[in-house]
Amino acid sequence: MKIVGGIVKRLLAVLLILCFCGCAPVKPNLTRADWLNMSTHTFKKTNVNDVLTLGERVLLLADPSDVQTYHLQNKMVGSRRYLVYMVIAASFGSYNFDLTAIQKGEDVESTLFIGHSAQPVMPMVTGGEGGIGATAGAGIANIGSPIPHKDTYQLFFSRIESMLNGSEWKTCDEVRENTKNMYSEALCTLADDNIPEGAKLSKRAAELYAAKKTAQIR
Repeated sequence: MKIVGGIVKRLLAVLLILCFCGCAPVKPNLTRADWLNMSTHTFKKTNVNDVLTLGERVLLLADPSDVQTYHLQNKMVGSRRYLVYMVIAASFGSYNFDLTAIQKGEDVESTLFIGHSAQPVMPMVTGGEGGIGATAGAGIANIGSPIPHKDTYQLFFSRIESMLNGSEWKTCDEVRENTKNMYSEALCTLADDNIPEGAKLSKRAAELYAAKKTAQIR
């Protein structure tokens, strides 16, 4: 029984490592210039209030029931929470957004920081005459790890631009299909991905959105 229990413990440990870590994308090693280019954007002929208000709306459209936002004079801070339950384990965390906007004449210069914090709940296997059980134990949290993938930043900025000037709204399904990766996870993973009323969509985005709505009805 002790041998079997030890094997089961090791198997569970391997499964948990794979669940929480095995599918994570490799983080690129960005230079200072890369970070600045990725995280900054200039919105033409607008004002700080509109940019920060629309930044908040981007988050609320993505996931209205799990978003909290806060405002300062030149800043909007938002958090999108999630919970993943996998029967023998769970993980909860949040994607965090820090948007700063500064008026420069008729334009607004913005800086965006996106971070990810996660807390896995790890079961601890116990053995005995009654069999094998499990209790929950907290793992080590990854607090505010910066997200270095430009797709998420581009998606966030493009959605503000769409509401400002009527350019095409990019849906999560469209982004995933075009980039073949999940680097837009901060706005897309487990998100409702709502579209603002009257938004302009590409033909392919409209097809993907209609197919998703049809599947939800069924």
